[in-house]
Amino acid sequence: MKLLYCFILFPLCCLAESTSGNNIQKLYVFEDSPLRMITMRFENDSTVTISNRENENNGWKHILFFSDTYRYNWISHRKIGLHLSTTNRDDYTVRKKPILPARMNTSQKVNYSCQIFPLLSDGVITFSEDYSLLSAANFILRSTDSLKWMSKTNLVSPLLYARLGIGKFKKYLYKFGDRKERNLTFHFVDSKTVEIENRDLSGKGLSFIDRYEVKPYKKKLCRYKIVKLLSTTRSDRRKASCLPPMSSGEMSCSSNVLPILEGKCIYFNISYLLLQIGQFSFNYVGDTVPLG
Repeated sequence: MKLLYCFILFPLCCLAESTSGNNIQKLYVFEDSPLRMITMRFENDSTVTISNRENENNGWKHILFFSDTYRYNWISHRKIGLHLSTTNRDDYTVRKKPILPARMNTSQKVNYSCQIFPLLSDGVITFSEDYSLLSAANFILRSTDSLKWMSKTNLVSPLLYARLGIGKFKKYLYKFGDRKERNLTFHFVDSKTVEIENRDLSGKGLSFIDRYEVKPYKKKLCRYKIVKLLSTTRSDRRKASCLPPMSSGEMSCSSNVLPILEGKCIYFNISYLLLQIGQFSFNYVGDTVPLG
């Protein structure tokens, strides 16, 4: 009887694993600079292409343009393994760490393609619960159905004007959410105060609001320092490891969602449409304004 049960269960498990790819979106993107516009296209149920500055081939150094094609297979729930098929990178043997998210700017000297985005041979990609986000080599890409917005590099968040002193600090909202327990929003209350809220949709009681005092770096337009925690509504303050983005591990306390961030830095990209705190990339979700 047990043997019959195994014969019945095994095909069902295989079917569930093979059909999980139906939730993958066709196109995912990451952009934090005109130099770095990463796209991931899932061509079919076994092939993905990763490119920088897709479909552009004039006016820029060759190293900025690359396209890598991988075969992929499911290795666990919401996680795929990659195997390099082809690449047009001339410097694919170079091993240098990529410039971290939200820290690339047009004045930086980029000598190798791996500084823009690493080669992911034998790497992995992990998806969020709803497959709207994916994580690969410390980069978080979001799904989209169009690349039109990527060409509008003159559009910025109004928060940039506030930072420059020619606008007001309002509730300009930034969001990150990868699972029911973790739906984070970030906004400035005023020029010296930020608020980070988590909305737990799982019913585990992990919702909270943290308020922090922050200060800008005088010579760093796109960086703030979190000075201290002003208040929190967390019902628990016990220290525990924060689960990384797209992790499927069990969340049992608020520190699993997001740690207390005293002493951490907040990095914005040059358009203020993306902010990075630790491992987490928050995207601006409001109206944009022209630069200039």
